[in-house]
Amino acid sequence: MRKFILSLVFALIALPSFSQTEKDEVAIFQNAFGIEKRTLIENNMKVDESKAAEFWKLYETYENSRRAIGLKRIQNITKYAENHENFTPESINAIMKNALDVQKEMTSLWGSTYKKMSKVITPVEAAKFIQAEIYIENTIRQALLEQVPLIGELR
Repeated sequence: MRKFILSLVFALIALPSFSQTEKDEVAIFQNAFGIEKRTLIENNMKVDESKAAEFWKLYETYENSRRAIGLKRIQNITKYAENHENFTPESINAIMKNALDVQKEMTSLWGSTYKKMSKVITPVEAAKFIQAEIYIENTIRQALLEQVPLIGELR
């Protein structure tokens, strides 16, 4: 199960960094879960038809921003991997600053998305969406962290 989650995580995160199409991302998600992410959200959110168009517009905006933040995370992990044998105070400071900035961006995205969505759907439904996204994000981060050696383990 852990290998399955890890391979899914890397596939989903790596897609934007290799400029893959959204179709490729959908295919990977379908292979992993037997369903498209949008369908998964549709099934779990139960958005009222009268609010659906506005909700899905917000969802697409959110997804575009999330992918951009994910690309920054992958770029930072790549820098970590490329420099792990030769960290200097400057290089590790830059990597840590980027990692913390990425996390702040993600938290800010959740906050702004919740605020916007709770004006379109109920605050409970907006919270449900953000809760699911935080769960997915934490699962991805945990899988990544398990594969990245701690600095002390590198030497």
